[in-house]
Amino acid sequence: MSKPMVVTLPFVLLLLDYWPLRRVASDKWRVTRFGIPAPQLSELNALLLEKLPFFALALMGSVVTYFAQKGGGAVWSAGLPLQTRLANALVSYLRYISKTFWPVDLAVVYPYPHHWPAPLLIAAVLVLIFWTGLFLWRAPRNPYLLVGWLWFIGTLVPVIGLVQVGPQSMADRFTYVPGIGLFILIAWGLNEFVTSHPPWRQAVITVGGAALIGCLVCTRIQSSYWQDSITLFRHAIAATTDNYIVDNFLGRALEDAGKNDESLPLYTESVRLEPNYAEAQFNLGMAWLNRGRPEEATRHLDTAVRLVPDNAGARYYLGTALINSGRWDDAIAQFTEAVHINPDFAEAHTQLALALVKRGKLAEANVQFATVVRLQPDNPDAHFNLGLALLENHQPTEAAGEFVAELRLTPNETKAHYRLAQARQQQNQPADAVQHYREALRLTPRFSEAKTELDEILATHPELR
Repeated sequence: MSKPMVVTLPFVLLLLDYWPLRRVASDKWRVTRFGIPAPQLSELNALLLEKLPFFALALMGSVVTYFAQKGGGAVWSAGLPLQTRLANALVSYLRYISKTFWPVDLAVVYPYPHHWPAPLLIAAVLVLIFWTGLFLWRAPRNPYLLVGWLWFIGTLVPVIGLVQVGPQSMADRFTYVPGIGLFILIAWGLNEFVTSHPPWRQAVITVGGAALIGCLVCTRIQSSYWQDSITLFRHAIAATTDNYIVDNFLGRALEDAGKNDESLPLYTESVRLEPNYAEAQFNLGMAWLNRGRPEEATRHLDTAVRLVPDNAGARYYLGTALINSGRWDDAIAQFTEAVHINPDFAEAHTQLALALVKRGKLAEANVQFATVVRLQPDNPDAHFNLGLALLENHQPTEAAGEFVAELRLTPNETKAHYRLAQARQQQNQPADAVQHYREALRLTPRFSEAKTELDEILATHPELR
């Protein structure tokens, strides 16, 4: 009930009204001009009326789920046209049925194909039409057939890909509710068969027992693939073809395990198979960035940003790669956009400020450093960076306040004492300056700059010796 599948609840309740509750009298059905029985509209109207609250909740749930998933980035932005999604949905119905009854080559993720062969698509349409028509025709005598089939077809609708969520073409986990429909169809169908054909009872029992044993064996095999992420993703690659999604996932799992040399070829293959897969472009860019290759990193991170423009993290790392390539102005543009997307992105504010300092824009840098201090008041580096920028901008009083704040957090920070001494010297407070120069030298005796500046101030103010 906590999943998007709940939007199908009112339809499932209507199926249960028909069978097994039998609130729709099958003996009063009318026959359409196509020879297919259908219930009287008067009976359906009463049942629909009582389900209106459920339909209202289903509608609200659909809207909330869509916008929540879209806001979280789950609704895939690959620009799949409706006809592509519809073709995949039709073929996926057959694939779900086949994997339910012959569970081989199961994978944690099935990639989205560029296109389905026309013969397979035509076969899917014909199979769905045939079984739907057959079960409608048999509905008055075998209502469970229609209920099971429509349960399967209907409860898959929210996850069949008409609204694409994620880059996968299908997922085995989506059948946990729809599969009930297929098993209703089988269980009651076999029961009726052995009731009317008693000699076959033992054969059905034997086949059923063999099927259960087969399920146990398959479960044992499948569970062995789930021992860790690397094993799981390697199996998925072996069970599917051109699985750019799992290539990327396996690369990330290997990288997390410290096997960076093995991850790079997988990211490269993922990007080769699907250049518009933003996550793989980002991971490949980061892999090159971590290897000290900013030019290659910039190319892939720029593609990731183009595919997902509102990803602040991608823009931040693209800015980092641009800095490593010496392209400071381009980096400033990326960091600026990153903090515009996420105003609380402290690291992006910091890098933007440092880049602005590099370009001599001290006033603008001070604004960014001040933002970092506001976002991270307990971060000593934030206070130091702001203090240093203020000192460079000839604002010693404000700078001294930031260095004092840093020393309150980290009392034994040599550079903070040294910079505070410089600020006090500019404030014409030589006694305090000498105190902090001496503290910096106590913490770091070989700090030559502090020694030189202390000697100079003592030469000017011998009374402070």
